[in-house]
Amino acid sequence: MALNAIGDEFRQSISRFFSVDAASPLRKQRRADHGADSDEERQPQPPINKKQAAWMQEAVAALLNAFAGVVNVELKKIEEKTNESHTIASLARQDVNALGSRYEEVFGELTHLRGQCTGLGSNKIAQDKNIEGMEKRIHELEAKLEALAVQPKAAASSHNHLHEAEGPMPPPGHAASSQSVPRELRTLARIGALGWKLPRDELEKRAREAMQRAEVDGSTWSALSAVVSRRGEGSSCKLLFATPQDLQRARLQMRSKNIVMHEQRVVWIDARKDRAELRPGRIIHRCQDVVSDIELQKGTGAEVTKCLMRRIGFVAGNKAFYTVRGELKITEWGKQRYNDDEQLMVKGFAEDC
Repeated sequence: MALNAIGDEFRQSISRFFSVDAASPLRKQRRADHGADSDEERQPQPPINKKQAAWMQEAVAALLNAFAGVVNVELKKIEEKTNESHTIASLARQDVNALGSRYEEVFGELTHLRGQCTGLGSNKIAQDKNIEGMEKRIHELEAKLEALAVQPKAAASSHNHLHEAEGPMPPPGHAASSQSVPRELRTLARIGALGWKLPRDELEKRAREAMQRAEVDGSTWSALSAVVSRRGEGSSCKLLFATPQDLQRARLQMRSKNIVMHEQRVVWIDARKDRAELRPGRIIHRCQDVVSDIELQKGTGAEVTKCLMRRIGFVAGNKAFYTVRGELKITEWGKQRYNDDEQLMVKGFAEDC
């Protein structure tokens, strides 16, 4: 050990210093020339004798050995804490993988339910509620999945701060689903601009092609699934990255490649927004559905459109409704076109999401 080597060197230095025979080469030469018995050249006596010097060497050696023993014990404790942190990180990763499998099962149930709803005209409201319930379950699982993905990072951070007191680690799934995970710590991502109104198989095929063209490491992501409407059409996919750093790296790689697959729009990857962040878009979409039904009942034939980017809805080309901080607002033009009962019905249906 390095400490033993230091102790040996220190002991030898003391031995050389207190040795009776210690003398410089020049002094030895003078003694040879003038005689060893000369009073001027007689070797001065050291401040302590050899017995005292030997005792001091042994005392210093015992002190160094004791110090080395204490350091060895502390190093062993640090190693045990490091192994414990690695074990916690491994268990957290197993929980993430298990929850990812459960997420795929629930998503498969939702897909099956949507397929059953296609073409059915009766009990539409009840069917919509069932689908919305399944979607809420998926969003809750996604929130828990992202919360669990943060735990291995917390375990690694504790490894770098072993001198601080370590608190108990929260159990898997402890994070509340209502608390949003910061975007820089999310692992669930979305890849968009793959096309327009494409079927599920084509979307997933284009997503894999874009990931290969961007040279994103295939071992860092999994659970690719298309994001489609009830008609089975869409323009983007969801996927799960192993760590937040892998997601940010893939995001930059995709941006640098400028991959285009539809109408000069560049394919992109970013952290998927949580349910609260997507609420304005859901409100506009549901508002479009109910306003279209009102116009159909009146027989006006007016076209109802929306702009999800600006969170605005239009009726016959006129701005009729929009969202502000997750709340539906109706314009003055819309208030003149629809009576109070119709406005209450639109707001109640659109904001119930």
